[in-house]
Amino acid sequence: MKRQILWTVLAWAAIVLLAAAGCQRAPAAPGTTQEPADDASPLPQPARTEPGSDVSPLPPPGSATSPLPAPVGTAEAVHAAQADLAEQLGVEAAEIQVVSVEAVEWPDASLGCPQPGMMYAQVITPGFLVVLEAEGARYEYHTDQGGSVVLCEKEAKVDMPTTPSAVEPGLESLIERAKEDLARRLSISVDQIVVLEARSVVWPDGGLGCPQPGMAYAQVPREGVLIRLRAEQRIYSYHGGAGTPPFLCERATTGDAP
Repeated sequence: MKRQILWTVLAWAAIVLLAAAGCQRAPAAPGTTQEPADDASPLPQPARTEPGSDVSPLPPPGSATSPLPAPVGTAEAVHAAQADLAEQLGVEAAEIQVVSVEAVEWPDASLGCPQPGMMYAQVITPGFLVVLEAEGARYEYHTDQGGSVVLCEKEAKVDMPTTPSAVEPGLESLIERAKEDLARRLSISVDQIVVLEARSVVWPDGGLGCPQPGMAYAQVPREGVLIRLRAEQRIYSYHGGAGTPPFLCERATTGDAP
């Protein structure tokens, strides 16, 4: 009897153990989450960049970039030009406004502003073109990169009468050429043009009294002619010489008709 009871208990124990093992290996029910085994390693998460970390994000497209630095010597050239103009005008440098500054290469050592009777080394000279404004007027300074500045005043020192004067003999053909050119430019009749002056002159250099920016001229006197015409209340200067026929010097001035 005792042996029968013992076998019965062992049988029931075996049934319980088998049932427990089946529950542990049963698949997860739909909609439930199965926990990973203890020895399974989770996948690494993507690294996050925290503020202040060493990783610098790329700048967004179209972001602004820092401006290029000004050429070396720009500030020195401007200050030298302002100081020189302030001394000439007797004003404070702070009263002088900077209109523009441009790095240029002058064709020779004259810095683009040759003076009559002077000789200059024919070498390219880097520098600056500085335009200043003071007391309602503008001034053009030419500089090199070594601190030299020149106030460039290119106007020819020629007397400019505003009333008709005698015409020098022998210039009639040149006068007619100048009048025809001006009449064509203004679309008027030659008869509407008045000759104010026509005479022989000696220009200070190959620019014939009408130098153009960026051009280099032989620094030797040139015999030539000056013809001044008036039309439509304006005065026009024609310069010629050294085999060059009279041409309009583009510096027309206003004048009242007498």
